[in-house]
Amino acid sequence: MKSQATLAPLLYVAFGGDTRGRNLPGEVMDELIAIAQVLPSQQPGERLFDQGGRTDRIYMARTGLLKGEVNNANGQRQVMDFYLAGDFLDIQSLFTLRHQCRVETITTATVISLPLREVLAIARHYPALQDGLHKAIGRELLKLDQVIYQLCRRPVGARIASFFLDLSERFQALGNEPRRFYFPARRADIASLLMMDRATFTRGFRELERDGLVTADGSEFRLLDPEGLRHLSLDDELTETRQARKN
Repeated sequence: MKSQATLAPLLYVAFGGDTRGRNLPGEVMDELIAIAQVLPSQQPGERLFDQGGRTDRIYMARTGLLKGEVNNANGQRQVMDFYLAGDFLDIQSLFTLRHQCRVETITTATVISLPLREVLAIARHYPALQDGLHKAIGRELLKLDQVIYQLCRRPVGARIASFFLDLSERFQALGNEPRRFYFPARRADIASLLMMDRATFTRGFRELERDGLVTADGSEFRLLDPEGLRHLSLDDELTETRQARKN
């Protein structure tokens, strides 16, 4: 049975940006909940869909952690994104009606599915929902820009700092603690997203630990100095200079 109490906050995050759902009328939520389908729980390592498959639905994470990945030009797996509760899965497929990446579960997860045609029909009557869709697509385009930016030889420390700041903001949008969170993705997958190998990520993360910016206990991460991370994420030239001196 679908519960408005559990689905509404996630739909607010997906279409409105936070759990308060500002600017989204209650009747919009009622119509979205009526057409939403909660898929059976997926176990860790299960594949939800494959790259290239046809689709006419919108998918979003309800619980758990998932990842989207593709095969790069060398045939190696390239992680493109991690999905938390309230995140759209492979929203780029809206443009082509074909999945642009494959999505797999990292932890036990549940997913919400909505028929695209019916969502668009509702959006025609509610400008706030149209705006929410535009913002969601805009967020995904920004993520793609960040991936491209990583390819432009951005310093390792800046990439790692930006990644944890982004995670912090996403957990905060869900109403969770932004400076301390559980994120059980493999280090190799995080490194792949940041366009580096695992050894490089490990060295970079340890440097941030030595600088008192972050710390980790297994899969639990703590941001000790968010302002310091923000400075590092923006000051690419300074980071390059520090790395050159150490080399």
